[in-house]
Amino acid sequence: MTSGQSTVCLTRSLAKSMELENYVSPAKKTRMQDVTPPPTPDLKVIVLDAEPGLDHDELGVQNKPLTPPQKLSMKGTTRFELPTAVNYSDEEVSFAHYIFAEDLHPDEALVKTMMKSYTRQTLWSLCPESNVDADVITALACHLTLDEVKRDTGRGRGVCFLPTELQDMVVNYGMTSAKALELYDTKFLSKAHNCRKVCLPMKDMMNDEGIHWYLAIILMDQKQVHILDSCPSKERQTIRTNAVHTMIEFLNDLFDALHKDVQSTCAPPQIKEFTLTTPEVPTQRHKNDSGI
Repeated sequence: MTSGQSTVCLTRSLAKSMELENYVSPAKKTRMQDVTPPPTPDLKVIVLDAEPGLDHDELGVQNKPLTPPQKLSMKGTTRFELPTAVNYSDEEVSFAHYIFAEDLHPDEALVKTMMKSYTRQTLWSLCPESNVDADVITALACHLTLDEVKRDTGRGRGVCFLPTELQDMVVNYGMTSAKALELYDTKFLSKAHNCRKVCLPMKDMMNDEGIHWYLAIILMDQKQVHILDSCPSKERQTIRTNAVHTMIEFLNDLFDALHKDVQSTCAPPQIKEFTLTTPEVPTQRHKNDSGI
């Protein structure tokens, strides 16, 4: 997924999920440069995944009156625009304007999840030719997790979305499944013992080339682990596959612990016995994968 595509997806998601206080939608436009900046919003925080029962005042984020953005340029680009071929709604255009305008403060907290707050600077990593920040991926995992919890009908979660930091904690710091339950049970693992699918972001540190993210998907019913990589590398393939094997061993222990924790009568999945496959996926043009 390129940064441009990521921006489109995020913008559509934001328009449906985020809240702006005293926000006034602009007249319908289709391009970023056509938007007249809305009145200064009385913005405390844009809440993506606040815990149930919290309102903006309880989030502890101070209100900061802002000057409406007057220019639409973006760091690293001469002008930040949404593609004209896509028919964006008024809300989507206005959200993109507010998030990516360069003259607004980069340290303002825009997204609040169950993990932490994320600033405008973090979301700027979704701009073209930038590497996507790990915090953006984790924020999306938080958002999708909340959606799964809301859809729960009493039979547990369908999909378990895990944060970007998990691999680092396991591989580099030897985190055990017991410690993972302690840290993530109420955030990412609640009612996940009988989920059908697990989505795990995987990181490859490529020295001077920076960080590359790929995705491991564990399919419980099919007893398969898929590695999805939009920028595969023959030189790094073994390293990336070995990292997935390490996480498979960890997840096998984790789901065993999850089943014991909820006293499930069903046998835990033997993830370490699953078949590992690498399906073909679209690759990035010019080898520019935006780090993801």
